[in-house]
Amino acid sequence: DSFSKIEGFAALAAGETDEIAGLTIVDPTHITFTLSEPHSSFTRLLCQFYANIYPEAAVTAVGDDWGIATGADWTTYFGTGPFRIAENDGTSFVRLEAFEDYHEGKPAIDAVEISYINDDSTLMNHYVNGDLDVVFIPKTLIEQYRNDSNVSGDIVNYTPCATQFVNLNLKNGPVEFQDQRVREALSLAIDRQTLCDTVLEGAAAPCSCFIPGTVNGHDDSLDVFEYAPDKAIDLLSQAGVSNLTFDFPVRKRDELVAQVLEQNWAAIGVTANVSTIEDQDWSTKRGNGEIQATTVTWSSTSNVGIEFMSSFFLSSESSKRSSFYSSAEFDELTDKAKTTTDLDEADLYTMQADNVLTRQDYGTLPIDWPQNPYALKTGFSGIEVLVDFHFKHVTKA
Repeated sequence: DSFSKIEGFAALAAGETDEIAGLTIVDPTHITFTLSEPHSSFTRLLCQFYANIYPEAAVTAVGDDWGIATGADWTTYFGTGPFRIAENDGTSFVRLEAFEDYHEGKPAIDAVEISYINDDSTLMNHYVNGDLDVVFIPKTLIEQYRNDSNVSGDIVNYTPCATQFVNLNLKNGPVEFQDQRVREALSLAIDRQTLCDTVLEGAAAPCSCFIPGTVNGHDDSLDVFEYAPDKAIDLLSQAGVSNLTFDFPVRKRDELVAQVLEQNWAAIGVTANVSTIEDQDWSTKRGNGEIQATTVTWSSTSNVGIEFMSSFFLSSESSKRSSFYSSAEFDELTDKAKTTTDLDEADLYTMQADNVLTRQDYGTLPIDWPQNPYALKTGFSGIEVLVDFHFKHVTKA
């Protein structure tokens, strides 16, 4: 909701005006934003792809078809990037050519050809045969190509803005969940490293906090959450808890992870009744606060840690997600992180809020940061990834 901080946004959103008061065009290359309150994430979010600025004449000319290809012409798109669309068949192939007038200068490579290949094995065969220079490796084939000498040296692990965690319902779950010692015990029982190495086939990194390492506000001084079943058993004993049992419904895609967690918790005398439910049923029940515990993979394209984390665990948001985590300290740190104008200070408050959530309150139990491995041919450098590949700084030796 960061753009809602622009002065006059509420009136625009309500249809009371067709202009926004807090946006002033200074000249063809400069715009001034006036915010209704300080917001540390604003400038970072302006750097995201959904904040692109487009030529007014182009938008007006296309009208309601803006952003939609019409007829046989798939190349009349407008943007502000370093490449232009030269060819696009609309289904399987796009050719981008370097834009000489790009404001940072013409890219070092002349063109990028993008092929869309739906079959996983066919995709990787094209890479091995030298037809493709960079590919995301399908998860089902990661282990195979880690052991393939033709590809293993090309693999790069990219950590997107995503965290898989155990979501505990602190209102409608077992009353034992309300005891911090019980939540810590459940965390201590999880063997994150083994889970990442086996079930997740190395395509995940075990968590040390909630916010991933590629995201603003990540604390890189922390070790992976401790795996200590004996300590977990002691904490349950201190809490006077025995034979803790709860339902643990998950989506089919998360079943294997849930089964490992079930085994980890069984080792400390806790029973998680794992079941699989349809995605829509899972979403509806989670939104209604009916799920006692489940796994969630929370992701974002913003790469702004406080926005990523608070959108789930702020007191005003957690009730919508079968969490019901509520902490005045977490909320206060979140507010400080969002309202300071010092970005370093914002990151510090973000780390502190993460620590309160995951290491002080154990309000949620981070498991892993999914990895999105890709293979890149030797000789290329400078590629960037944010959901998709970005080529503007790519060079070839």
